[in-house]
Amino acid sequence: MSEIALKINGKKLTTWQSGSIEKHMDALSGAFVLSTADFFPKGIINNTTIRMGDDIQVLINDFPVVTGFIEGIEKHFNPDNSWLEISGRDYTGILVDSDWNGSVMEWKKQTVGTLITNLCSPFGVKLKIDSSVSLNTSAIVETFTADFGRKILDLISELCREHEILPLNYGDGYLTLTKYNPGKRTSHDKLIVGNNVVSGSYISSDVNRFKTYISKGSGVGSDNKNLIDFIAPGASTTDSIITREKNLVMLAETNTDNGQCADRVKWEKNYRAGMSRAVVYELTQFDQTNNKPWEINTEVITKDDENGINKTMLIAGINYTLSEGEEGESCSLLIVDPNTYTSNNMVIKGGYDK
Repeated sequence: MSEIALKINGKKLTTWQSGSIEKHMDALSGAFVLSTADFFPKGIINNTTIRMGDDIQVLINDFPVVTGFIEGIEKHFNPDNSWLEISGRDYTGILVDSDWNGSVMEWKKQTVGTLITNLCSPFGVKLKIDSSVSLNTSAIVETFTADFGRKILDLISELCREHEILPLNYGDGYLTLTKYNPGKRTSHDKLIVGNNVVSGSYISSDVNRFKTYISKGSGVGSDNKNLIDFIAPGASTTDSIITREKNLVMLAETNTDNGQCADRVKWEKNYRAGMSRAVVYELTQFDQTNNKPWEINTEVITKDDENGINKTMLIAGINYTLSEGEEGESCSLLIVDPNTYTSNNMVIKGGYDK
């Protein structure tokens, strides 16, 4: 059985009886809830080991999966016993909650990386830029505005969407700017239905999938006042799997050009297509045979005869669950086609498609 530990104030607490840890490529922060009997002889109220706002790490087999702080402490009690529930998130959770509270800020001719650094620094969140997106983060944004009250998450998401960047948290305390990079992050184990996969759900839904994707934006403009500089750029693409007309129009949040609009519609098409044909697998272990827990944005060879999947897939989401009694630990993996997080010109098709 895997070990879940909460590292706090120089101590490593491992007596957890139940809990959950959630991570997803679409969430800027991981989150955890851990519960146990109140193991302090005089009660938690009389022990300073755990306090609100304390810095923590949640570890699975000594591998960090959440690095952040405590946001909640609950003590429950009845005549027979008492127990604790501790919850928190990664440091990047601050970016999800916070708003731009300064005066309206307009940056001109700054790189994407510099802009995201400027948005993170007031909150003490550290940034890592993966080499796979060094060109993307070096792109110059002619004008970028942070209005008073705008969500920091929305501002970062806008920059990342327009430049094909994934803002992820790997549980190490950093906001990492990266992308899906074939062959770079691979799992140690395969996913094999009937072996380490005990059950699952195959998702096929066209509710949030469209036939036509259209992107429109504002031209960059220039001091020369040439017409071409002010023509509104745009692009469109179609998803051949959707047979009935159904369109999605996206307005670019930053100044853009035709090339960026073309990448934007392909990205949106692939993302919605991938999520519409996802698989959720249930495993009985948090970790792989090398003792390392499963990770997001990681390729995994998948063998699933039941749903006709025999290829490399991508882990997009993870939910580790610890339950009392015989159930013990379980791990739920959200698996998608690797092209879900790219602007490749691909068709993502499922087993139920024509």
